Amino acid sequence: MVFCTHIKAFTLTMTFQQSYKMKYKFYSINKLLLFIFFMPLFAHSQIDSISVFFEKDQFVLVNSQLQKIIIDSMVESIVIKGYTDETGSVDHNQLLSANRAKTVEKIIIQKGKEKLILSARGYGLIKSVARESKDNPKNRRVDILITKTPKEETPIVEEKMIIPEDSSSQTLEQEFEEMEVGEKLVLQNLSFVPGQHLLLRGAQATLDSLTTILKSNPKLKIAIEGHICCERQFADGFDQMTGKRNLSVARAEYIYNELIKNGIPQERLTYEGFGRRQPIFPNEINERQKQANRRVEIRILER
Repeated sequence: MVFCTHIKAFTLTMTFQQSYKMKYKFYSINKLLLFIFFMPLFAHSQIDSISVFFEKDQFVLVNSQLQKIIIDSMVESIVIKGYTDETGSVDHNQLLSANRAKTVEKIIIQKGKEKLILSARGYGLIKSVARESKDNPKNRRVDILITKTPKEETPIVEEKMIIPEDSSSQTLEQEFEEMEVGEKLVLQNLSFVPGQHLLLRGAQATLDSLTTILKSNPKLKIAIEGHICCERQFADGFDQMTGKRNLSVARAEYIYNELIKNGIPQERLTYEGFGRRQPIFPNEINERQKQANRRVEIRILER
C-alpha cells in the first residue's frame, strides 16, 4: 500500500510538472507572439533628446533652460539621465546628478506627463575629453530621451538634385546658371569637422565660390539645407561644440552666417536642418555613401 501510494504521488507530481511546463511553454510562446506582433510599432517610433544645462554645483534650472523642456502629444515615453562635471567627489557627483534628474522629473510631472516617465536617474560624472577642463559646463546637464510616434509624412514628389563632379567656382557658376527655381545643388566639398559645425580647412574655397556667385547674381535667393549621416537612434546629430542635438541645423546656420559676414543680405538666405530624414543612402555601407549623406544642399528659391 505504501509502495502504491508513492507511485500515485510520483505520477501526480509528474503530471503536475508536465502540465506546468506545458502552460509555461504556452505562456512563453504567447509572449513571443505578442512581441513579434507589436515589434513593428516600436520599430516605427522615433527617439529624440533634449539636453538642459545647470550652473556649477547646482540642481535648479534657470528660465532659459526650463523653456527647452517641451513635451508634445506625440511623446510615448521619457527617460531622464543626470550628469555632472569632474570637480566633486564620486559620492557628491552621484547625489548631485540624481538631484538634477529629480528636478527635471518634477518639471515634467508638473506638465501632466508623469505616466510617460520610465526612469529618472543620476549617473554621476562624465569624464572630459583631452584639452577640456574638469568643470566643463557641457557635462553639467540632464539628457531627456524621448520616444515619439512619428507623424505621417506627405509623399514628396521626387526633386531634381544636381551633384557636380567638382566645386570649382567656374563649375558651380555654370550649374547655378542652368538650375531652375526649386532645384537643389549638392556642395560636395563643403565638409565639416566630424561632430562639429566648423568647416574643414579645404572647404573654404567652396564657400568663397558660393559667395562670389551670390554677389554676381543679386536677385538670386537660396535655402541652405543641412543633412547628416551615420545616426540611427536620434533624429539629428550631436554638436560637440554646443552640447545640442541639432548638428544639421547648426551646420546650415554656420553657412548662413558666413555668407552674411561676406556681404550677402540675409533676406536672400534661409537655412534649415533635416537631420537624418532625407538620406541619399538609407543604410550607409561605405565611406562614399556616408559622405553623400553628410552634405549641404543649396535650393534655388528665387532668381
